[in-house]
Amino acid sequence: YGLKAISDASSENAELFLHLAAALVDRMEARIINGDAPALSAQQQDKILGDRARHIMDRWNFPFAAMVRNMLSAMAAQCRDESLAPNAWLDAGANAIGLPQEEFTEAVSSRNTELAQILHYAVAYNAVLLRPNYSQGGKTWCLVELGGPAILANSLTLSRGGFLERRVPDLLRFAGLRS
Repeated sequence: YGLKAISDASSENAELFLHLAAALVDRMEARIINGDAPALSAQQQDKILGDRARHIMDRWNFPFAAMVRNMLSAMAAQCRDESLAPNAWLDAGANAIGLPQEEFTEAVSSRNTELAQILHYAVAYNAVLLRPNYSQGGKTWCLVELGGPAILANSLTLSRGGFLERRVPDLLRFAGLRS
């Protein structure tokens, strides 16, 4: 991975960066104590970071945390399935869903909607990142990108821009809400 990848996965959040990096440092330290070289293979790094990311997500204890975990799980499963398809059309793969910008804006225009509240906490805890007004294919999208822990936990790409076209009812369903 390297420090740049861990930095990308931490979404510029210092605490998250330290939690992720600490998992690798701990494993390297154990290897040195056991008389082994500290170097970790890409597979070892992937497993260590994936385990740490799952641990971080399991410990989330904020309002709507269960709904956020459900939403991330559904999004990640669809991104993984599309990325691993034999005829996958996305270069590095997907790690986001794209919602029509107007539809997204309308759905969250009232800060009191449950979806707006779920997304508020999801963004605050780096579970997702929102990229509004993303132009692609002659349309304007709001990308709901998986945050670093969800990406690492599901072995998805850290490359940005790969997204699946979805609608707001899909996002509501992912979170366990009715449309």
